[in-house]
Amino acid sequence: MTGASSRFDEHQIRLILNSLPDGVSSRKRDLLPKILHEWSGNYLKWSLYRVDPIVAKGRAIRAEAIAKHARELSRALDEFVDYASGDQFLVSGDSWLVLELAKRISSMGFQEEVSGQRQKLKDQREFLEEIEAIASDLAGFFKRQVDQRRNIPAYRVMLDIQAIFEWLTNTKAARRVDRGTDIFGNFAGLIWPVVFEKADDGLDSALKNWARNTKLHGDASALIANIDFRHPAWRVFES
Repeated sequence: MTGASSRFDEHQIRLILNSLPDGVSSRKRDLLPKILHEWSGNYLKWSLYRVDPIVAKGRAIRAEAIAKHARELSRALDEFVDYASGDQFLVSGDSWLVLELAKRISSMGFQEEVSGQRQKLKDQREFLEEIEAIASDLAGFFKRQVDQRRNIPAYRVMLDIQAIFEWLTNTKAARRVDRGTDIFGNFAGLIWPVVFEKADDGLDSALKNWARNTKLHGDASALIANIDFRHPAWRVFES
């Protein structure tokens, strides 16, 4: 695996900058070296890592199970409408769950304990919704890793290159197959040899695979958003 040694030197960065179309802001041009070094030093190793499809399938199954159980428990709580109406400590809409939870703290069921358990139950239901959403997203992510056409380093690297290009140019990356200047292809062609430490071997195939699968599945890299989160002082998304 190519690791953090994939550094972009000044000459390589200059070539990349010279390949950019007119209209790229000077601020983004100045930020590009930082973006490339951050990518190659901290994020590229994950793009270059190939996941065992059997492992990914197992993770997807477990994530789906978590999402399912969170959804079922949340639904069960919603459907438990046996309200303890008439109790002096409960308000309209409180179920016996609130009272019984409060009794675990105080057999008297004081109002303070009831209020606390009411809020805790509300928080837990919201937490279950978050767990379901996150687990569902993870299941989808792991399923994509099972697909060997997409679970390859070259494809994920292309997604990262796409993210950098679109951030720089504010234009959609596209593979040009007819006559004319292939701006994105040229951009990718300057980064590819640095990442894989070879000329353009495999680049054309990677571009075809990237174009086909992003069109079919809408895959995208969160590289720029992650860098922005890691380095807020860079103000990555400012023009």
